Amino acid sequence: MSLEVNKIAAAGLTAGVVAMLAGFAADLLVHSPSLEQDAYPIVVASSGGEGEAEPAPSGPESVLPLLAQADPANGERLVRACQACHSFDKNGANKVGPNLYAVVGAELGHLEDFAYSNAMVERREAGDTWTYENLNHFLENPRDWLPGTKMAYAGMGKVESRADVIAYLRGQADAEAPLPSQEEIEAVQPEGEAAEAEVLPAAGSESADAGEEQAAPAAADDQQAAAPAAEGGEQTAAEGGEQTAAAGGEGPLALIAAADPAEGAKAARKCAACHSFEEGGANKIGPNLYDVVGAEVAHREDYNYSTAFQEAKSAGETWSYDKLWTYLENPRAEIPGTKMTFAGLRKEEELAAVIAYLREQSASPPPLE
Repeated sequence: MSLEVNKIAAAGLTAGVVAMLAGFAADLLVHSPSLEQDAYPIVVASSGGEGEAEPAPSGPESVLPLLAQADPANGERLVRACQACHSFDKNGANKVGPNLYAVVGAELGHLEDFAYSNAMVERREAGDTWTYENLNHFLENPRDWLPGTKMAYAGMGKVESRADVIAYLRGQADAEAPLPSQEEIEAVQPEGEAAEAEVLPAAGSESADAGEEQAAPAAADDQQAAAPAAEGGEQTAAEGGEQTAAAGGEGPLALIAAADPAEGAKAARKCAACHSFEEGGANKIGPNLYDVVGAEVAHREDYNYSTAFQEAKSAGETWSYDKLWTYLENPRAEIPGTKMTFAGLRKEEELAAVIAYLREQSASPPPLE
């Protein structure tokens, strides 16, 4: 029995030795070189490297193009929810958060009598200030922009609302910080998308009722503003003569005659980033508006107007009181194709005050009759 077992074991051992020797012989007789590259290359996305597209810029939309048109009154409404933690008036008391009077342009952590977070103190020591864009970033997402802040507020998503709040904060100071220059605005806008403010982008767009909601955007070109009826119930008259009646009954002429130009001047301050109003003033993003009342549309020879404005000029249109009224009420409906992004004024008294101010900035305005 043991002899049979030994024979079986010897046979298995012999088979293993033969298989090993056969493998060595095969390697010697047949050589398979390694491939220089995979027969089927596998493409793996690279995490970086020269020639790759730059990542899309992060961060919130800039408020700079909106500040000239922002509504401080809506900003004041929006910050009512902040009054449990902040005061905004001069010499106001610190609360859970610091008093915010004169915060625009100030250094971060600007009050000596408030215990700021270490994160805020570090940014102050680094020389950071509350620029418009720093305020924009902080209001959009405080903890993301300033990790370590004690600010518990989640952030304000709508750029229009942030612009309104910053416009309100700008007014809470002994002297308002200057608005962004044309160059600063153009620097943050995509190439070719700088707004062309053809005629006064007047301030004071009305806000919606809820929280951060802002006024509706400008109407599309095919959405015409409601056509007011002419005085006495007749249809709208041609430019330069009879005027249309404003919604509610009293006509623009009477409203303009009764309006306070000083109130219009206050509203027009917010437009100073895009326009000048004095005689001999420079063109900016939009044209100088001196002597615009009664002038032909596209009245400046030294300004590059849109095609829509040039066509209106060729058609003989002028800035009558009626046309100024309807344009400021709804720019895109009055001149479809304008690049003017302002949504329009909805309050009659504001329209009348702005036009009364523009009338004063004219050498020989048409009579109000």
